[in-house]
Amino acid sequence: MKTIPLHHQARGASARIKHHITSTLVWLCLLALMPVAQTTAQTVFTATPKTFEFGPGTPNTRSNMRTFSLPAWATIVRVYGTFSAGGAERVNVDLHKPSAESVDSTGPDGPYVASAGAQITGIPASGSFSMNNFGINNTSEFGCPSTWRVRVRSQLSNPTIRVAGTIYVDYIPPPQRILSIAGDGFDIDADTTATARAISTSQIDGTGSFRIKAKWHADAWLGTFAPVTVKLLRPNGTTAKTQTGWSQHAPADKTPKLDFTYAVSAADALLPGSWFIQVTNPQSFDILNFNIDDTDDGAFDDQVPNFNSTFTASCAGGFEITPEEREARVHETLNYAYKWIVPDPQNWNDLRWIQLRIRDGSDIVMWLKFDVLTRTFSVLNEGNGRFGKGFAAGTRTQLQTNKATLHLAGSSVVAAGPTSPIVTLNLQLSLKPGTAGRVLAIDVAAQENAEEASEFSDCLSPAGTIVVLPKK
Repeated sequence: MKTIPLHHQARGASARIKHHITSTLVWLCLLALMPVAQTTAQTVFTATPKTFEFGPGTPNTRSNMRTFSLPAWATIVRVYGTFSAGGAERVNVDLHKPSAESVDSTGPDGPYVASAGAQITGIPASGSFSMNNFGINNTSEFGCPSTWRVRVRSQLSNPTIRVAGTIYVDYIPPPQRILSIAGDGFDIDADTTATARAISTSQIDGTGSFRIKAKWHADAWLGTFAPVTVKLLRPNGTTAKTQTGWSQHAPADKTPKLDFTYAVSAADALLPGSWFIQVTNPQSFDILNFNIDDTDDGAFDDQVPNFNSTFTASCAGGFEITPEEREARVHETLNYAYKWIVPDPQNWNDLRWIQLRIRDGSDIVMWLKFDVLTRTFSVLNEGNGRFGKGFAAGTRTQLQTNKATLHLAGSSVVAAGPTSPIVTLNLQLSLKPGTAGRVLAIDVAAQENAEEASEFSDCLSPAGTIVVLPKK
């Protein structure tokens, strides 16, 4: 098995994180765990392959359409595949980009992009096709729940032989979007809720996850810090998420820092217009220079650590992981709340599995899988490329690699009920001496039952960072 060299960048409140993390963050969705080309700037990945069939003995008379769910602004690099048939046959392959109406497998195909013809010959009959010249049509503002579509069809109106094969799509994931507030930083009067400010960025489209951080100053005695309440508002004005917290540069004992995530559902993604930030100041003094990034808006901003608020496009619901950034010592108990949110109208039992991977570059520290059907956890064995035997949370079993341990006795699986859209994996972990002094990235994933079964992730997303402190 090959591991993917996922790249990760985090600009957090910790100076240690800021100095250690230097690589580029790339959003990764619908990965088949097969990097096919890599440069210093971009990595090309292959989406989960899809099989097709048509002709006698199949549900499809002369064609078969397959959908590929990619985040908005992903770039298609190549579409290719292989055929087998009961005899000679000529086929066409058509590629259509997403549209507002091409949701999942429903609605009409989106705009036509390109076609390729192929001839199936030989005994046994086989063939292949490849398309890679798409020009400016290789990307789309529409992402999940809208889909790219590949339709394979016979050139005959009534084919007499069965044709089957596999389709592959190579793509470059879209970059993470850095958010800002229209008009830059602003002040909030005492005991006031400020006018909502639009989030100013391009290419926030489709489903995905917001991560909102903020900084501000108190117009009071020097050294005064004060919490505020921040709302993320949907384009229709309703509240998506609320948090009361402290500025990113507040002292360590002032917690929680303003830092929250929100998973954009398919219904959210269909709302027209901008997202907004609204701030309430409950204090008896004004708040100055509020902003959702580390922009220097005035005096004292030199005390603010580097940070950004971001939007990350995704295609398999959304996630929240707490804490997202932390420092840890070897053998220290690490408790994580890993939440997966399934888009309406599905619930968490519509998932096949949920995965979490801890890594340093391409070096895997631990790769966990929670099997929803059996309610068990297992760990990837890098030696054979398979997940091992599953064990339930709450048991005395410890799942281990040579660098980390999952303590099942201190772990749990929590959901409001079988039809809840949200499930939380409470994971108790610890790290071994081989991780000391390293910066570890956390990646997460889930797969739905409706998707073609795969043991590995269809959608790995950067979710957090652990800075492992050197040994004392």
